[in-house]
Amino acid sequence: MNDATSGQAPNTASRIPRGIALGFVLAFASLGIGYLFGRRAPPPPVADATTATVPEAPAFIGLPPAKARPMRNAPDPVAASAPGGDAFGSRPAPDGAGDIRLDMPDIASLPFTTPRAPRSDAPPPPPARELASAAPPTAPTTAPDAPVVAVTSMSDAQLRQLADFERELHLSSREHMLRAMDNAMMVRVEGTSFVMGTDDGPIDERPAHRVEVETFWIDQLEISVDQALRYNEAVAAEGSPGIAIDENAGRDMPLVEVNWAEAELYCEWVGGKLPTEAQWELAACAVDGRRWPWGNDLRPECVNADRDGSSSHELSSVSSFECGAGLGGIQHLIGNVAEWTLDPYLPYPRPGVEPETFASLQVARGGSFMTRDAELLTTHARESVRPGTRRPDLGFRCALDHEP
Repeated sequence: MNDATSGQAPNTASRIPRGIALGFVLAFASLGIGYLFGRRAPPPPVADATTATVPEAPAFIGLPPAKARPMRNAPDPVAASAPGGDAFGSRPAPDGAGDIRLDMPDIASLPFTTPRAPRSDAPPPPPARELASAAPPTAPTTAPDAPVVAVTSMSDAQLRQLADFERELHLSSREHMLRAMDNAMMVRVEGTSFVMGTDDGPIDERPAHRVEVETFWIDQLEISVDQALRYNEAVAAEGSPGIAIDENAGRDMPLVEVNWAEAELYCEWVGGKLPTEAQWELAACAVDGRRWPWGNDLRPECVNADRDGSSSHELSSVSSFECGAGLGGIQHLIGNVAEWTLDPYLPYPRPGVEPETFASLQVARGGSFMTRDAELLTTHARESVRPGTRRPDLGFRCALDHEP
């Protein structure tokens, strides 16, 4: 018998649980699918002014865009009149409320981070020559169609200048030595053969003749008052007389008023001697026969001499007039004080002519601050002086024949 015929209400209680169960199954299935595939719906946009968002940051040197967060103290027109508000219509927010927070990646992963120091086990950089070989060739400094000028000939003056340069390059390698006895600097002059004298000068400078000179050393500067004081102190301890020195003379001034014997004794004290005429001239003219230690052009500003005839020139320190130095830095070979040499004053040898003998005369070289005639200031000029002479413009320097 059915329900209609029996007069009872239909039984729907059994149908309701089935619908509810089916609904729960569908809901959980939808949530599960959405969770698996990330299809969650975004939250609705915030329209309130107090939760205004920061504009999305542009993609800049590798930075990801920042996520929007509520702004702190966003403008609120209503809050302008509220207690604690300000003219911009903002009110203080509680600590931590409404702060801007940007989701940033780790700073160490950004491309502009500070470079780390190289590892200790890193390979060393390639040598400079490898870098140079790896570098691309540079463009020529001149245009490809620029004409190339070749020097096909040189004038006689240029050839002489080149020869002078080559000689100076060779002779400028002279060595220097500090003498312990009196703290004097000496210059080494290589032995060679050179033409001594001249054929167009005064009679005592002629004829030009070739001489051989062994390697020797010569003082770079003239003997000074300071060095003479050391000498006097040393010989006084041995009971020997010294050299008379002007008490008012500066210590860096040349020693003057000294005769030939005193000069020779001083040079013997330091282990040397006075230079011979040939040694002095080789040091001054540098094998090429130059008229002055610096070349063949007179430079009045480089010589302490009375060239203008004013008699106003005075004695200068041993290290003055540097522009007048010759090869190796030998100073005052010309001017300042004339210098004693070892040799007696004799004429140069002439074929078939017996040399004349002069009674007790020594040779002085170089001229002095009192010399007016330019011909007496050349590297060839000779002066005859009695060995006992003392003059305010006569001094000396020492030489050494053997290797120290």
